[in-house]
Amino acid sequence: MKVFQLSFFLFLAVAWNCLAQDKESRRPWQEVRDQQPAGVHLTMTLPKTHYHMGEVITATLKFSNETAVVYHLAGPSGGRSGRVQDVAFRAKAEDGSFVSDPLQWYLENHFLMGGGGGTEKRLGDWGFSLAANQWLQFERPGTYQLYAWSSCLSAGERYKPGEKPPARVELVSDPVTITIEPLTAEEEKKIIDEAVQVLKGPRQPGRFDPAFDAMERLRFLQTPAAGDVLLQYVDASYSGEAWFAFLGRPNYAASAAHILALVQEGHLGLSEGLLYLYGTLKSGSFRDLLVGGSGQRPDLAAREELYLAARGVIEQGGSSSAFFADLLAWYQRNPQDPQIRSLLIQRQLELPQKQIDLVFGDDVWRMEDKGLLVEKDFLPLIRELAKPESHLPNALEALAKLAPEEAKRIVVEDVRLNRPVYQPPPNVYPGNRDFRALAALPDRELPELDAPLRERLARDSQNGPGLEATMLLVDRYATKALLPDVLRFFQGREGHWQCVLQAAVLRYWIRCDRVAGLESLERALGKNGPDDTGCYRMVLTDVLEKNWVDDAMPLVLGALNNDDPEVVRNAVKLLEAHAGPETAEKIIAKIEAAAGDLPKDSKRRDQQLRLSRSLIRSLLENKRWTLTHAQLERLQKLTTERMLQDQLKHMLEQSAK
Repeated sequence: MKVFQLSFFLFLAVAWNCLAQDKESRRPWQEVRDQQPAGVHLTMTLPKTHYHMGEVITATLKFSNETAVVYHLAGPSGGRSGRVQDVAFRAKAEDGSFVSDPLQWYLENHFLMGGGGGTEKRLGDWGFSLAANQWLQFERPGTYQLYAWSSCLSAGERYKPGEKPPARVELVSDPVTITIEPLTAEEEKKIIDEAVQVLKGPRQPGRFDPAFDAMERLRFLQTPAAGDVLLQYVDASYSGEAWFAFLGRPNYAASAAHILALVQEGHLGLSEGLLYLYGTLKSGSFRDLLVGGSGQRPDLAAREELYLAARGVIEQGGSSSAFFADLLAWYQRNPQDPQIRSLLIQRQLELPQKQIDLVFGDDVWRMEDKGLLVEKDFLPLIRELAKPESHLPNALEALAKLAPEEAKRIVVEDVRLNRPVYQPPPNVYPGNRDFRALAALPDRELPELDAPLRERLARDSQNGPGLEATMLLVDRYATKALLPDVLRFFQGREGHWQCVLQAAVLRYWIRCDRVAGLESLERALGKNGPDDTGCYRMVLTDVLEKNWVDDAMPLVLGALNNDDPEVVRNAVKLLEAHAGPETAEKIIAKIEAAAGDLPKDSKRRDQQLRLSRSLIRSLLENKRWTLTHAQLERLQKLTTERMLQDQLKHMLEQSAK
């Protein structure tokens, strides 16, 4: 299963609890108002009362309690929640008919994707804002009475887990008269153009990312032109808004036919998101996509239909964005297809930015096979993208693997410059893309970097902000010649530097002077006082996990007797990877000793028992050590945990055969 599919349906599963739009939410306004508690209010305010068709209607809801009776409230987290539970909006036209719910048919027939709830709290005065369009689809201009409904409220204090939830209290707001006006073609075009400009711009991650508003704006517009634009973003951030624009209406067949026509005509290129959306629309259900099965699944047949339509566009040639999207999608499907491969190699330097971002971007939810174009046939493209003016870290990392000498020139120059293009930010751990690119060369040492790194050390040791990036580069590439400069301001500071910096220095020190470096590591392991950083808990694995040296074995074995369970766990992790089977006996003896001397303090006793269970689990799951029958019997006496007991029983049965 592709990462896109998996992540999308995990999202659906998490949001399953949002299916709370029950019959009570459809009770008449007057009936709910007559039964709601006196002194408890739900107030709805709107920024204005005149809207054009498809305009976002942002409603602010305020809950208040004027009585001495205690109520608690669990509500949505705000405007980014989407279709939340326990809240709804209703609108009645002048003829008495209710405005349709764009998701009603969908909710009755499918899973719901949408927002989640918020934090329960004791009600005083509390409010949030939501887009009423999530519940309302105005299909014609006119005057309407709009009100909000909620069942967020419950009497009493917040209940604890395991208790029976108290009954919900329904509330309705006073109706507000709004006017929906026609949308002109000029207004529609302006709205779409403004939304597209935002979506083409740089991301602004956070709760109020403008890209979310742009996607929501296009979805609520409810016009064919807006729908066609949304189809271009079914793989983008907030793609759920694009999905809802099509899945919220029951005419799946017409939507699928329209998508197929757009692909056939070369107006819409393939993408993973589009393939899943089309498969869903054509098969008419999410359920077919949630389970494995044979090639007879209707959604798989639909995907094949779309692939064949795109193949026709590829064979016609061209330079449209749809052509390149189709070409890349087919390459992803079968990289060894001779026609597709030859064409992509021939035209690799023409790939649009969207496809480049797909292959060399960082969105792990969309693209799991980062090696897609990381092969020598695509070196011309990788070379261009790795240039400093392009500043594409994934491309530089790919170049370091395929043509290391070419990448080395870029890396060395970048570190040497006063203002490197690939300069990581001050805090580069973990996983900073710029640093990963700089560190991707196969060389263990680069003597030509000693001089610029010495200059950076002198500068960064004074002001601090760039020290982490510099020290990680020292750890990665510096020769022994730089060791005096490093030790000049580190020696004797074990336990006082932040963990990433300390680990980088210790790795480098051990590489250059093993005996002295391991002595420093031992001192760092002992820095567990109240004024120390606390890095001692992880220092063994931080330093040795990827840079193991056999001379560290006595130190790691000694750590089995450390008073801190985290240190012991990390020591065992290293021993499992590097020590011989005789070490298992030492670990078992430690577990037995701990079982015979449990602390009287309940907190420490629980901590010790958790550590013992963890160590037993490690011994049973280790692939390098084979425990004897006698050792398994000893472990069986040391645990009462059902799963471990069952595992030990099975292993004993296997051992006895």
